[in-house]
Amino acid sequence: EVTIDDKTITAPGMVTVLRDGKDKVVKTNESGCDAVTPIKKSVAPAFFGNIVIGGLLGSTTDATTGKMWNYEDSVEVSCPEK
Repeated sequence: EVTIDDKTITAPGMVTVLRDGKDKVVKTNESGCDAVTPIKKSVAPAFFGNIVIGGLLGSTTDATTGKMWNYEDSVEVSCPEK
């Protein structure tokens, strides 16, 4: 089992995360696996377009709603002892 944003699923599996700009991690208590695996985030390319088109208002809206962030589509938890 793994936990992301207080949602626990059985791996392999899928969970939808809130694009809120917060750092996200996959947590597991499985013996032999990394206890914490970070999920990489990046600024969505459309955010920069919104700065050009919408100026401060467009960029502030994206930042407030979290739409300026993308998270990795797939994350692998390392379990070297398995």
